[in-house]
Amino acid sequence: MPKHDPTRESRIHEEIVVDAYDDGEINMSWYYYFNDHMEFPFEAIVNLLKRNGTKEQVKVEILNVQSEVEAPILLGVAERGYNRLQMIVPSVIVRVVDAEEQQEMLNDWLYYHNKSLLS
Repeated sequence: MPKHDPTRESRIHEEIVVDAYDDGEINMSWYYYFNDHMEFPFEAIVNLLKRNGTKEQVKVEILNVQSEVEAPILLGVAERGYNRLQMIVPSVIVRVVDAEEQQEMLNDWLYYHNKSLLS
């Protein structure tokens, strides 16, 4: 899991979830943070689960962020050559392609949830 990062923790607690008191408010705080600060669309590498149970790394375009009060943050994703689909942020994105600021914001979210950061 991520090592202690006081700068990241300060940004998260003072800029993102500063006035959030329950899970619903925290979800919406992250939604507004992503919606207000990310530049869409951007490219990312994701793990897609195939029907046979194997994973394949695929380059996709992240189109937007979506959320509901009691639901986890979702990113609207278009896989090139296929229909549009939605993916949950923490487990599918392997890395962001040429968009360091977007990757940093996603890493803030992963850090907050004590998950491995994007490389």
